Amino acid sequence: MTETIHVAAYDNVAAIQQRLARYHNTRVALVLADDARQLANPVRLELLARQAHRQQIALAVVTRQLSTLDACRDAGVSAFVS
Repeated sequence: MTETIHVAAYDNVAAIQQRLARYHNTRVALVLADDARQLANPVRLELLARQAHRQQIALAVVTRQLSTLDACRDAGVSAFVS
């Protein structure tokens, strides 16, 4: 089963990390709101990718933001267009 975390524009990376910390050995989809751009930053995205790796989470990002899709591709994180 894939767990879903909805990310609003006002969520910072620390808040996303706290919500991600609840899961281990599973698949998690981060579904970004249309105006959520925090994961377009490669450093922030890499922090989440590393955490997911430590927790054995298969991480995916669902977004409409092209800059976030590009950052995901560069970081090796699965990304899908919503």
